[in-house]
Order: sequence, then C-alpha cells, then structure tokens
Amino acid sequence: MVRTLALVDILKEDFECVFVIQNPQEYLKNEILKICDSIIQLDNTSEYTKEAVYIAETFLKTDDIVVLDGYNFKTEYQINIKRTGVKLVCIDDLHSWHFVADIIINQNPAINPSFYSKESYTKLFIGFDFLLLRKPFREEIKKSRVITKIENAFICIGGTDPGNITKAVLIAALEKNYFKKINVVTGGAYKHLESLQQLIASNSGQIKHYSNLTATEMVATIKSSEFAIAPASSISMELMCIGINLLTGYFVDNQKEFSNYLHNSSLGVTVGDFNIITEKQFNTYITQNLYNDTYKTQKKVLSSVDTSKLSSIFKQL
Repeated sequence: MVRTLALVDILKEDFECVFVIQNPQEYLKNEILKICDSIIQLDNTSEYTKEAVYIAETFLKTDDIVVLDGYNFKTEYQINIKRTGVKLVCIDDLHSWHFVADIIINQNPAINPSFYSKESYTKLFIGFDFLLLRKPFREEIKKSRVITKIENAFICIGGTDPGNITKAVLIAALEKNYFKKINVVTGGAYKHLESLQQLIASNSGQIKHYSNLTATEMVATIKSSEFAIAPASSISMELMCIGINLLTGYFVDNQKEFSNYLHNSSLGVTVGDFNIITEKQFNTYITQNLYNDTYKTQKKVLSSVDTSKLSSIFKQL
C-alpha cells in the first residue's frame, strides 16, 4: 500500500489514477481517496484468474496503463490483463515467476537482472533511482543531517507485524535505558495493541506510540530520532532518505536480499531473521551499533538519486 500510493503521489500531476483493491479497511480507503481520483472496490477472492478477467472485461481501456503490485499477480494474471491491449507495469521484489509486463520496477539495487524470467520486450528498472517514495520523503533526500548523540529511538516493524516483533524489539530497547524516548509506529492492521499498551503503561512516559501516521507525520517522527530498528522493506528506504543509524533485518523472505545489501553496503546493520532473534540478542545488537554512523553512507548514496525517472518512464509508456 505504501509504495503503490507513493507511485500515485509521483504520477497524479500527469495521470488520472484509479486504485483497484479487494475490500479495503475504511482507513485504507480514506488514504487512497486522499490522493487517487477514484477507487474500485472488489470482493475478497483467491480466484485470481477470474478476478483478472473481470477487471479486464469490466474496467480496462486500451489506452490505460495498469500497475500490479502484490504477490498474487503471477504470469496468468498478467496475461489476462495484457491481452486487453493496455500497457502493464509490475512492481516486484520476488522475481519468482515469468513476467509478460512491459516494465518491471524493483527498488532493490542488489537484484541482478538475470534473476528475472521475462519476455524479450520487458524492460527492467532496478535500484534506488526508482524508489517509490511519498513526497515528504523525496524532499528529505538532498537535506544534510548530522547526528552527534543518540537520545531517541524509532521502531517500526511494518503495518501488520503478525508475530508482534514490535514488542520484542521494544523490550530490548528498554533494557539498558539507552534512550530518553522511544517512538513506536504501528499500522492499522496491527493485532497486538492491548499487549503493546500494557508495556507502554509500565514505562512512565518513555514510549510514544503512533498509529496510521501520514507521510508528513512519519518524517517528523523519524527526524526526532537518531537510531532506528526496522525491517528491510519500504520503511527502511524511507528512513534512509532522512538519514538515521539503522538496525535492520527481515521477517519474510522477500526482505532478505535487501537486508543483506544494506549490511554489505554500510547502509545499515542486519540482525538477520527477526523471527528467531531473542530479546537478549536484539539488545546486544543495539549496544554494539548505537554509533555505527550508517546515516552518513545513506545520505551520500541517496544524494545522487534522480526522483524524476519514474515519472519519465510512465510518460514514455
């Protein structure tokens, strides 16, 4: 959702943007309608081929560009969309099936083009030049930052966090009282709120909890922090735009390559698999990496990013 809405934010000046989604929560629906011209709400289904045929026959015109972003839009789905004559773009971080799209966008610079099975006409756009960032984050890329001391931490383990990694990381961050304040961000689909609130209540104002922040609010919260713990996903890319000492890792397979890339490029320090790291191990990583200065590399690397390239790609289509 975050990266697709970021793409809308980039394209909305030049295109009519219609968002197609299965049965969104009211919060998501409101977020979509803030920047999209309209929304098409589909029924929940796992019969994806039928869904693709329905979309193609009901909504698509030959001069449309269709963007697919998700883990159910495999080859057959793409074929059913593409046969209508539209241009097709896939946002992908798995490279796990054959692509018939006109364009594939993958923000991860660690990806080798040879990983992809695709048609001869399919063009690949890989790396940080194609970051899907909301405007407040794009505006931070060129700004300098200097961190002289570590006082506040930022923790965000994505919008859902089904394993409640947030709580384990928070307990580790509290253990040695490194931080004056810990900013914890969760999404609308976070299911462990009661447990988290109990932990917050027992720590006398040290923890500040946020939910469903706007992009502007997120930027302000990150900028009030000097150290961050977050998975190697869209949130890490947003963090790097601002510049912060980053402790990262992964909890799903599609984050693993990027987690390793961040570590090997000194853009962050990876703890590995968030699902198996203990609270004690988290605490050790925090202790060892408070002043790793990865924010300096982040600002240096991202300063050369050309955020106009994505818009140019769609105009050419």
